[in-house]
Amino acid sequence: MKIKFISFTNRGARLAERLAEALRPDDETSCFIKSGRGSEGNAVRVTESLGEWTEKAFRDSDALVFIGACGIAVRAIAPFVRDKRTDPAVVVLDETGAFSVSLLSGHIGGANELAQVLAELSGAQPVITTATDRNRLFSVDAYAAEHGYAMLPFSFAKEISAELTDEKAVGFFSLFPVYGTLPDGLYDPEAGPVRTGKQSREYGVCVSYSTRFTLFPKTLFLVPRCISIGIGCRKGVPLQAAADAVETLLERECIPKEAAACIASVDLKKDEAALRELAGRLEVPFYTYSAEQLMGLPGDFTSSDFVLKTTGADNVCERAAVLASGEGGRLLVKKYAKNGVTAALALMAAAVDFS
Repeated sequence: MKIKFISFTNRGARLAERLAEALRPDDETSCFIKSGRGSEGNAVRVTESLGEWTEKAFRDSDALVFIGACGIAVRAIAPFVRDKRTDPAVVVLDETGAFSVSLLSGHIGGANELAQVLAELSGAQPVITTATDRNRLFSVDAYAAEHGYAMLPFSFAKEISAELTDEKAVGFFSLFPVYGTLPDGLYDPEAGPVRTGKQSREYGVCVSYSTRFTLFPKTLFLVPRCISIGIGCRKGVPLQAAADAVETLLERECIPKEAAACIASVDLKKDEAALRELAGRLEVPFYTYSAEQLMGLPGDFTSSDFVLKTTGADNVCERAAVLASGEGGRLLVKKYAKNGVTAALALMAAAVDFS
């Protein structure tokens, strides 16, 4: 996590440096001070306006920590707040270290967790105001952020939280194994309706790789990155041809692009520009395997003498998809061909753990 601290007094700067040093080793921290007086310590002096500093920090940081008054932080960030899915976490501590306030992006951005961590390090009182946290209810957006799930449609996350805070039980369904006990506020629709209290009549949560599966009138899908996409193609295939084949296949199977975990092919295609660019567009890694690795994979695959002669493997897309899906993965959708491109999908092993 890339975290920037900014303080406005020497006392605040000392607190910021102490907290930055005490955070997790994998956190990237930097300390700044905006003050008209001479500064102490190693904090970088901010010479531009606070607004200019904040605008830059908003773009290139995961979290901002203001050591000072909440009002200063609110005025500084106000022009740049856009979307809870992309805004950085913002936490405010007073310079005495008495309170640690989660101000912005509490769940998805991680401000609630960061405020708790900073409170523990400084001895402060954490101030968390999100309704689900205050009522000790399941937070769907926090759970999704923690596990890297996409939320589709995103607007339903707010409605789910509203149902829970209104003391309505919300249905929960998963295509993957579920371990542990469902959190308070969720119920299993396969076990029947809730017998006591209120039940949401519209909204439910479904952990799934496909939006085809639903038990509720309005379903919030939590989509893990669990689909490996195997691709075979002719040399020099255009990016748009590769993208069209993959997008058509995903749409046909009602699988959102957010479920994609990787693209895979034979190593003869390791420098294929279209496949590399498509992986970049989907924001996933691109893996390649030798013909020997592909052929060493047991299973029932669509065989082609032409592909065998050309690549050394009787099938590229299906075998590559399964190989990239890892232990417990399985072929989900066999070869689909379009415009010189073949694509197949494999499902990675996954589970929901509430234990």
